[in-house]
Amino acid sequence: MAVESRVTQEEIKKEPEKPVDREKTCPLLLRVFTTNGRHHRMGRVFGNVPPSELQIYTWMDATLKELKLSKKSIRS
Repeated sequence: MAVESRVTQEEIKKEPEKPVDREKTCPLLLRVFTTNGRHHRMGRVFGNVPPSELQIYTWMDATLKELKLSKKSIRS
């Protein structure tokens, strides 16, 4: 079975977005819920804070490397 890309040529040619001014823009809260072998029930995620939740304040233009470093600094 072949996998087909849904990215259009217009999206590829689109100008990159301007970077976020981190001095003037408030960060967002990224909530990550981890579990092994199953999904969280919705009732455990919304309204409650499961023990496996990781909260990271970051910006919309953060890279995966920045998020990884944030996670390492929180866990250590």
